[in-house]
Amino acid sequence: MTPCARCLGLSLAAACAAGSLAAQSPVLSAGATVVGVRAQGDGISGPTRNAGTVLGGLATARFGKVEVEGRYLEGVLQPQDAASSRRDLVEGQLAVGFHATPWLATQTALRARTYVMPEGGGGTERWLVWLLGVRVETPLVGTLVRGDVGLWGALAMSANVGSTDGRSGRGGDAGVTLQLPSRPLWFRLAYGIDRGSVAGAARRETVEEFTLTVGVQRR
Repeated sequence: MTPCARCLGLSLAAACAAGSLAAQSPVLSAGATVVGVRAQGDGISGPTRNAGTVLGGLATARFGKVEVEGRYLEGVLQPQDAASSRRDLVEGQLAVGFHATPWLATQTALRARTYVMPEGGGGTERWLVWLLGVRVETPLVGTLVRGDVGLWGALAMSANVGSTDGRSGRGGDAGVTLQLPSRPLWFRLAYGIDRGSVAGAARRETVEEFTLTVGVQRR
């Protein structure tokens, strides 16, 4: 991702958020996350297959129709075949969303994902994506249970895999959230998948995430 693209994304996010800060009291939410990750990569050096359970957290602040969210994950992915090696995963995301209607929201985000290889295993691999997506949400059981589906595409991508040609990415997720009545607690189960590729380096990466989040909300 170029510096101009990064600045543009951050400027748009800041502008969207600033428009509502003065007039709205925020709804704050935070949660602890357990994520089962399955990562599959293909490149010139051959396929890699890793999986593991990582831990993290998220925090959101909603000002009227504007929502700001931060997410962080960290853990170890173990090899799933004889050719792969252990990889330490660190992932962070900062997103700004706009709820156009009670059931439709758009979102832009910066997501950074880093794989740290053991000594002699190929060094550190970094993927940075600026994405734009849309999410649809609907009640399933009154106000107690709601479901949502999101899709996104990469506006820009950077990956230190040896080439800058033919970079692309896309993904999506689906989840169910349970909000306890008269209590601040909520629970979420979700499945997400994203794919990134760099054609010039013949490198592809597919990451699946099975997520359980337990959170609290304050209005």
